[in-house]
Amino acid sequence: MTPRRAAGRVALITALAVPATTGCAADTPAAAQAGPPVATMRVGLVEWGFATSAGALRAGPVTLQVTNAGTTAHDLRVLAGDQVRGVTPALRPGQRTTLQVDLGGLSSVTFLCTLPGHREQGMRRELPVVADSSPTDSSPTGTTTVTTAEEVPLS
Repeated sequence: MTPRRAAGRVALITALAVPATTGCAADTPAAAQAGPPVATMRVGLVEWGFATSAGALRAGPVTLQVTNAGTTAHDLRVLAGDQVRGVTPALRPGQRTTLQVDLGGLSSVTFLCTLPGHREQGMRRELPVVADSSPTDSSPTGTTTVTTAEEVPLS
């Protein structure tokens, strides 16, 4: 590999890695995806935050497809103010569960991990809940594609 090509790969890897790590903090608007509110959301539990397939939830019945994508145990508690709307058991890395919650009449919810120390490390995120009367599909609209440096041709 030529020095120019190696430098290009290092720059590309840095460009891909920096945005991926800066959006992980709790309550960071950059972590949210654009698009309409959804009634079905994929939620990834990672160190130390939540990766979601959309930036807002639809008011009413909601399905959360929760996966522990991290390397340590995590759980998910959904709060509306001080009221618990849903909770998962502690999930080992790779485990999945589905959580049904009713978000009718709410304007926002908070996602928390309740395992010791996790909230303090950033596993807290507020999401808007939006009344949406449009007849569109309620499935998540965002997808994430990860491309490694080896797959990207450099000139």
